[in-house]
Amino acid sequence: MGSLDGIMKKARETYPGFDPSYIKMPDKEGDKIRFYGHTDTDLPIHYKFSNYVDYNPKTGKETTSFFIRNQLFSTHLLSITYPLHFGDWGGIPIKILYTFFGIAPGILAVSGFLIWRQKGKRKKKLSKKQKNRKLQSA
Repeated sequence: MGSLDGIMKKARETYPGFDPSYIKMPDKEGDKIRFYGHTDTDLPIHYKFSNYVDYNPKTGKETTSFFIRNQLFSTHLLSITYPLHFGDWGGIPIKILYTFFGIAPGILAVSGFLIWRQKGKRKKKLSKKQKNRKLQSA
């Protein structure tokens, strides 16, 4: 088996533009070493595990590879939905925006209820005043 550095170098040479960022080591006998990473053709919003290359840990030879750029459009959309769903892109400003949009429906519901309740109280007070005026004028 080659060293991890040697295998990583081989992955970069075999796939120019591939930048491994995460290594998954084998859990049990027969598992592969998997390098996840981005390529220079990926969109910034693509899921960080959209591309990978597998290597046999005993021989150091490549067994499989998966690159998002070679996949169908539907797979690209799926790769984009993970970061959008979990807010893993755009940094703190996007997370603040997600938080605001997440809290907004609750705030709108509570404030709408309070406005509706106040409006009902005003109507009751107004109708009592009108009844009192009618009784006083009669």
